[in-house]
Parts: sequence; C-alpha cells; structure tokens
Amino acid sequence: MVDEMEQSYDPIDEANERLRDALAQLKYARQVQRVFMGLGKALNLGTSQEEILGIIVDSIKSLFPEVYYLVQLMDPKSLVTTMVDYRGPINPGAVSRIHLTRKALVKTRLDPAVEQAHLVEMVDEAQQLFEGSLHSIHVPLVADNQLFGAVQLESPEGVGLGDDDEVLLISLANQLAMAMRNQRLLEETAYLKDYLSDILEQANALFVVTDTNRQILVFNRAMENLLGFAKDQVLGTDLFQWLLDEDQERIAEVISRTISGKSSTAGVETRMRNRDGEMVQMIFYLSSLKDRDGDIDSLILVGQDMTMMRSLETQVIEAEKMATLGKLAAGVVHELNNPLTSISVYGEYLQKKMQSAGTDSGDLAKVEKIVEGAGRIQKLTRDLVSYGRPSAEEPEPLAINDLVAQGLSFCEHTIRKHDVLVNRELADALPVLTANRTQILQLIINLVTNACQAMDGGGELSLSTRALSPNEVELLVSDTGSGIQSKDIDRVFEPFFTTKSAGQGTGLGLSIVSRIVEHHRGEISLESTPGVGTTFTIHLPAGKKSKGAKKPVVVDVGHRAPDPDARVDD
Repeated sequence: MVDEMEQSYDPIDEANERLRDALAQLKYARQVQRVFMGLGKALNLGTSQEEILGIIVDSIKSLFPEVYYLVQLMDPKSLVTTMVDYRGPINPGAVSRIHLTRKALVKTRLDPAVEQAHLVEMVDEAQQLFEGSLHSIHVPLVADNQLFGAVQLESPEGVGLGDDDEVLLISLANQLAMAMRNQRLLEETAYLKDYLSDILEQANALFVVTDTNRQILVFNRAMENLLGFAKDQVLGTDLFQWLLDEDQERIAEVISRTISGKSSTAGVETRMRNRDGEMVQMIFYLSSLKDRDGDIDSLILVGQDMTMMRSLETQVIEAEKMATLGKLAAGVVHELNNPLTSISVYGEYLQKKMQSAGTDSGDLAKVEKIVEGAGRIQKLTRDLVSYGRPSAEEPEPLAINDLVAQGLSFCEHTIRKHDVLVNRELADALPVLTANRTQILQLIINLVTNACQAMDGGGELSLSTRALSPNEVELLVSDTGSGIQSKDIDRVFEPFFTTKSAGQGTGLGLSIVSRIVEHHRGEISLESTPGVGTTFTIHLPAGKKSKGAKKPVVVDVGHRAPDPDARVDD
C-alpha cells in the first residue's frame, strides 16, 4: 500500500503544475498591466461618454472574459441613467435602476441625496441581476462624492469570482470614474466659456478687451453694430487706431493708471468714427484682468454709446431756450406794439400824402421801405407769440373743407404774386374736426404760403382731403416747387431754421405748423424731391360727419386781397 502511494506521487508533476500556475498568474498580471496602461492612453480630457463606455466594456471583456457584466452610466446631477451595456441573460427590469448597496454609499462617501433618487435602488447586499448566476460583485463609479454609474459582475456556472477580482474591479472603476468626472468638468468648462462669450456678444453694453500693449483681443457685437466694422477687421489692431488723435493722450493716461493698479470708478469719454465717417461719442469704464500669477495681462473696457444722450441733452437745452423765448414773446410784443403801430400808421399816412403830392419817387420809395420794414417786424412778433403761446380759444366742431377754402382766400395775394395755379380735391362727408379754428386756419395759411414761396417762378399747388377712418382726417398740401434737400428735411420743423436768404423769412412758419399739429394730437410728415416739389401730409383726429365738396374741384384763385394779419411767411 505504501509502495502504491509512493509510486503515485511525482515531484516533477507537482513542479510542472506550480510552474503552469505561475505562468498563468504572470500572463494574467501582464494582461492586467496592459489593460491599465491602455486605460492611461485611451482616457484623456477629450474622451466622450460613449468612448468611455466602450473602454469600460473592452476592459471588462479583457480582464473577465467569461463573466456576465452590467455597466450603467448616469448624469451625477440629475441622477438619470444615460447609457447602458451588458452581457448575459439579464433579468427583466434590471437595467431600469442602479442597485446601490448601503455599504458602498458609506464607503465612497456619496452625497446622501443619492438615496432619494428615483432611479437608484438602495439594497443591503449586491443582488443577482442575471439568470443562473452564482456570485456577484457590485462597484459604483464615484468621483468627488458624485455617482457616475455602476459596474456589476456576476459569475455563471463554472466561472469563479474572488476577492482579487473585486479589488481589480474597484481599481478599474476608480480610474473610469475619474475619467468621467474630468470629461464632465471639460464639458462644463467649455459650456461656461461659450456662455460667457455669448454674454459678451449679446450684451447691449460695449465690450472691448486689449492686452497691455493695447492690441484688441475682444470686440463684441454691440461694438460691431455701433461702428459698422466687422470683428476680423478690428481684432489684433491697436486700440488707438480707432480713437481720435486728440483723445489718445487722455486715454493713454487712464490706461497707464489702470495697469499700475490705480483704476478709477469714473468713466472716460472718447470718440470714434464709424464706417460712414460719422462721429460716435461713448464712455468707457476700465479695469484690469490678471493672469494665474496675479500679474495684469489685459484690460477690459465696458462702455456705453453716448451719442444719443448728448444729442438729447442738446435738445433739452434748446427746448428750455425756446420755452424761455415763448415766455418772453408776449412781453416783447407788448413793448414793440405801440411804437410799431405809430410807425405803420404814420408811415402809411406819409406814403399816401406823398403819393397825392407827387413827391419825388426816390423819397416815396424810402417811405415804402419804412412801412414794409414795420410790417415785417409786426409779423415776426406775431409769429413769436403764435409759437410760444398757443391760442386760448376753445376747440369747436369744424369742417376741414371750409377751413381750406377760407385759408386759400386769405392767401389770394400771395398766390397771385407767385403766379400759382391751385387744385382742390376735397372729399365729401368728412368727419368733423374738434379743433381750434384759428390754429387750424393758421396751419393751412402757413403751408400754402410756404408752398407759394417755393414756386417763385409759378407752379401748381394741390390741396386734398379725405377720411382715413371715422375718427381721422387727412390733409395733403403739395407743390411743384424747388423741393427740400435731403440734408435739410429733418430740420424743417426746427424753430428759426430756414433755407431762404436773409430777410426773406423768420424760420417759424413750419415750426408753428408742427406745434399746432402736436397740440391737436395729430401727425405731420413730408416727402420732397429737389427740383420736383414737396408734399406735406397732416393727420388730425376727428369725430362726426360733415358735408363737403361732392367732387374734385380745380380752380384758379381770384385776386381778392388777403387779411394781412393772417399771412405768415416762412
């Protein structure tokens, strides 16, 4: 019996068996080494989540070729499963949730909020998720106390899983979780960069960033829109290339103070020219930006377009000036009225007496000049009062067609003087205006007079009315005169603006028209072509229907003298 036992034991066979085991372990160690070295090469900051899942699966298949596996990836903020891969006969519904053990929750120091997540199921021990499996290893993918998913291995019949396998899976899971965290940080950083870039681009404020040598690094869309230059035309250029020469020294001082750490909360105003050569005024607030070492490496200029504000300030000053002028107008008229009346009355008396006495024509012409000059001064004072103090008359129901006819009769002398043919096209049954009679009549007289003066060599004057709606009436006054230059169109309603030569107009006629329309809550606009003519369009609010001309009328106005107090020359 002893001999049989001695014959069955072979030291060489035992040595060979140990050698085979050692070689198998060495081969497996090399395989593990290759897998983890491959992970270091494959996992980088640019690795996407899909690529990470593929790396996880390939690593598991290489290290655990015969086991069942389930890999679940999730978003650490929403705790919603994003990607799943598995091998083996998995139980129904196993992939719908991540099964997390309470032991793993404590060990990995996960955020306790994970327990309340809808797609996370807390269990005491790792459960078998595959049919017929004998043993399971469950490892969560955790980095910075955040859950990125989980990996579960299960052994089918005939395949074993030991403690060494669990240690290996934990090491693999740690590397993969860190890669997922880095990938997410990269995505968030890229999103934040794009988000901040969008803020700069979409902001209404002006943003310019330069380096310490004044080279422009950032030029946002608001700056592009304001100046009309594309970003690629500006980036990399010197900031001073875009500033006026007289502003550069002052801006250089502010930049120098900012770089030296003496930045001020006060803004600095400067000017630039846009693509069309027009001046743009803006204000910038400067501050410095530092690099990682704390050294100033760039400047940020946050600005605002001041062109409109400065224009509004000028308009306010002008408005205050005109308001003061309006208050003074009544007093000026009162002071001038008595001496002007005397000059006019006695001048006309002397004129008639000299005419009847056959006085020398030269002396008579001088007296006529006196009378004419006095009349011009009286007209100016009336215009000032009209502009500065609207009529105190109460609004009343008025027919616009009647006012047109009355206004034309007042202007007969002017119409005849300039050899103008008048066309009237007045609609029937127009709504009744509720307006100030004197003001609307003055509006018509001013427009007719202005049109006649624009047709000094003769032409056609057209007036038309129509109902835009039951509550609005339109009046059009057109001429075939010299027209208005495009550069002057925006100024024709300004007080004292006139294109006539000195002594030919006060520049208040159209300004008074605009003020009357505004006073009646209406609208006025004009279209003009130099050498062709001008059309003024007035819209006035109305109410009831009134009778008017039943069909268009064309008339050549007669020669009755107008009311001298109603004439207004622009």
